[in-house]
Amino acid sequence: MTYLKYNNQKGAVAILLTLLILSAMLIIGLGLAAIFAGEVKTSGYIRQSATAFYAADAGSEYALYKINKVEDLMNETGITLSLSSAGSSFTVKWKYEEAGADKWIESTGKYANTNRKVKIIWE
Repeated sequence: MTYLKYNNQKGAVAILLTLLILSAMLIIGLGLAAIFAGEVKTSGYIRQSATAFYAADAGSEYALYKINKVEDLMNETGITLSLSSAGSSFTVKWKYEEAGADKWIESTGKYANTNRKVKIIWE
């Protein structure tokens, strides 16, 4: 009988050790999943940021085009242009000011919850 009791204790230690190893693997797996979820979220923000930047860039180019073609636009300082493309909406705002010899345009592109600005300065 002592032999059977010894075997049962040996099996209990193996089960306990297995549970400890599986628990450690679960904790490591959950930690890695949390890190990867954060990275996926960050990459989504990068995509939104790039879209907002290109909207701001397009707004500044459009403002330059309008300034070169229409003289009245040079006196306006708060123009907003809203664009829609493929189910996405972009808001572009720009300012045109002359400060001394420098002229500048500041264009803001907005996409989702991201804003990006582009500033062009020339003489």
